[in-house]
Amino acid sequence: MACTVCHTAFNPNRPPKNPAEPNWENLDSHIGSQYFREGMLFGFDMPKDSFAWQYLHNQSPGTSETTRFPTDFINGPILINSIYRLNDRLKLAHADRISPEQKVMMQSINKHLGLPENDGIGGTDAEPTYRSPRVLSTGADSMGLVIAGTRVYVNEGSGHKDWLPTWALNPYDLKGSRERGFKQEEFNILGKIRKDPKAPGCRPRLACRTWRST
Repeated sequence: MACTVCHTAFNPNRPPKNPAEPNWENLDSHIGSQYFREGMLFGFDMPKDSFAWQYLHNQSPGTSETTRFPTDFINGPILINSIYRLNDRLKLAHADRISPEQKVMMQSINKHLGLPENDGIGGTDAEPTYRSPRVLSTGADSMGLVIAGTRVYVNEGSGHKDWLPTWALNPYDLKGSRERGFKQEEFNILGKIRKDPKAPGCRPRLACRTWRST
């Protein structure tokens, strides 16, 4: 899906005459999609007396449950945030502790993005820190926009087919989950991107570069 599905909504000051045919001036990407009914997107045709319909109908407008599919069994949708003025958000950001291994990972990511190796990184080698312009209110993107963008690419975008088989409990493949002892698996999504960086849907690096400069 495109980012605009969740992050762009009708402008409340300039609503469209026909919701099915809005013009550009009727849309706003600064406020998040406050009208989006994500739960019913998946359950609109289910019987209303089913548990699944009740669960999905319970979700409030303008929220997103990005962990619904990996079956963490937690009904915890959060608001859909706006993505803008990230450099200004960095001025307000606090430096959070990260592990030395995470520091090495962030340095590698910065290098591949053409950024200074220690961009956002502080502290010492033993106790490094990292500053990120938070977009998600839960702080789930505390490791920066690059990893946050990759997460979206993996669990909501073009990489989802490689992600599904790695779940500890895959409801679409219970036999396979049982055969591997319900263990989480890894997959080399970056390796696939680097093999064909121009493939459709395989360009989060370009997107992340754009986000960082916005």
